[in-house]
Amino acid sequence: MQTVTITERFLRYNHECFKNFVIMKRIHLSVMACFLCLCSYCQIFDFGVTGGLTVSNPKDAGSHVGYNIGVKGELVLGEGYNDFFFSPELLLVNKGWKELVYVAEDDSKTLDWNWNLNYLEFPLLVGMRLYKDRKTQLIWEAGPYLAVGLWGDNKFNDDPGLGTSRIFSDKVCERFDCGVKAYAGLEWGRLRCGVNFSYGFMDTMKDQYDVLDKRKMLTYGLQLTYMITK
Repeated sequence: MQTVTITERFLRYNHECFKNFVIMKRIHLSVMACFLCLCSYCQIFDFGVTGGLTVSNPKDAGSHVGYNIGVKGELVLGEGYNDFFFSPELLLVNKGWKELVYVAEDDSKTLDWNWNLNYLEFPLLVGMRLYKDRKTQLIWEAGPYLAVGLWGDNKFNDDPGLGTSRIFSDKVCERFDCGVKAYAGLEWGRLRCGVNFSYGFMDTMKDQYDVLDKRKMLTYGLQLTYMITK
């Protein structure tokens, strides 16, 4: 029987933390480089802050209410009665789901198993602004997104000691995700309010833990944005 000492566990944990740090550093540098390129080559580039509620509802699982917060850019591609624009975002998004687990000793008793996953998400959206000459304008956006898992946990309400608080490092869930995202809303000056929808292409769970069908992320929610430089 193979034994693992406390020192070995500590070294493995530090190794995982260092790998996560390297991944995050590369992502941050890449995103900063993209924004700097846009700002240097484009004359009409605005940015703002955005946030809201995110409701996750994967297949065969209970819904989870989370949040999203981050920054948003907008590069006008064509001006006219209707504006076309490219809109990259950098968001911290909380997703997850809830499962009901039956207790072996008592089939009538169930426990809530809550999954919380926090991602750094990078949507690359293309949009259109309608009714530009009016005070209230209609905006729609759509495009792909890339995401990397930062941290997460899966805990039971009645027994928080069960589960893991390092859901990506322990290889319970896939760290990377990608999919499509859409948004529709109204704009009043610098303020925007609307709804968003996203669908993930990747199976969130590792194969050995996914006892059900493919656990792909399906989210929708409310979004509030304030464009600072418009």
